[in-house]
Amino acid sequence: MLMKEGLEPIIDHQSRILILGTLPGEKSLTKREYYADNRNQFWKILSCIFEEQIKQDYKSRREFLRRKGIALWDVLKAADREGSSDSSIDNPVFNDLEGLIKKYPSIKVIGVKGETARDIFWDEFSKNSVISSLQIEYIICSSAREKLEVKVNNWQKLFL
Repeated sequence: MLMKEGLEPIIDHQSRILILGTLPGEKSLTKREYYADNRNQFWKILSCIFEEQIKQDYKSRREFLRRKGIALWDVLKAADREGSSDSSIDNPVFNDLEGLIKKYPSIKVIGVKGETARDIFWDEFSKNSVISSLQIEYIICSSAREKLEVKVNNWQKLFL
């Protein structure tokens, strides 16, 4: 297996919502863009929630996130993984979520995307005294196996 290194966070001091995945998939790592695989419904979910067409180019997608106060990152900085499946992750290296939250205190909601990210988040980060002491709401977002409508309904909780 090969060690895969994740992406830098997309975040600024106006970001209010942090969405955490596990580790970007192959297409995202190759292109150095979050959710670059068209099979991933991330951008479509946001488009449905905000009733706004999100352009395909990454610059426009980043601008959309900035306007909506959304930050993106992952629970893992790196891991051994074959392909893009979270189920094949070994030797995880965790991102410095505590450091990110301290640097960007505007974050008020963390959405954890998918089952593996949820498990890692609860196991590694929820016990952290700094993170657990903050006034941050944690929401578990839908997994990949649900229909788009279910995902949209579930994810809307992040933006209320």
